[in-house]
Amino acid sequence: MAPIPDRISLARLRPGAVELSLALLLFAAAALEAWLDDAPGPVGAEVIAVVLTTLPLAWRTALPVTTVAVTTGGLALAVILGLPVGESLIPGFAPLVAIYSVAVQSTVREVIVAALVGLAAFSTAVAVDPNGKLSDLLLNTGAMLSALVVGRAVRVMGFETDTLEARAAALERERDERARAAVEAERARIGRELHDVIGHSISVM
Repeated sequence: MAPIPDRISLARLRPGAVELSLALLLFAAAALEAWLDDAPGPVGAEVIAVVLTTLPLAWRTALPVTTVAVTTGGLALAVILGLPVGESLIPGFAPLVAIYSVAVQSTVREVIVAALVGLAAFSTAVAVDPNGKLSDLLLNTGAMLSALVVGRAVRVMGFETDTLEARAAALERERDERARAAVEAERARIGRELHDVIGHSISVM
């Protein structure tokens, strides 16, 4: 019986088709961008930025907070190794997808943790980049907050939709129960009337 929890954990950590597809799509886009981009930066830093900011998104549903930590940390590490901050579009955008996913799926506490991790990573990236500007940090922070707000809005709307669907289902069940009760009551009334008619006929006979 012991292996069952392990199988359940492995199944939970298996990337979904949508998550995996998006991660591979962003990975391909980031790799193409790095190949075509003439921005200065060591090849190793570009590879880290491409790999660590995109591929972990395959686990953004199973491990949302961890995915935020890896994607934003990967971006910061790439900048530390010499990648100019703000020069790569896809590696800068991909962590926002992870942050959005946290906002949609996780608790308020996890969202706060993810936001702090993301802010620390973005701050580090701007601080270590010789050409980093306060405007870069403000832009990244604003983008992160926007992803959080949109994600929470989607979560709230999803909850409201689930609530409305549950309420509609409950009303439908209640309507069916009332209809069945009315049918049973009508059958009982007809049965009593038939019983009275038959009884009266027998008495007359």
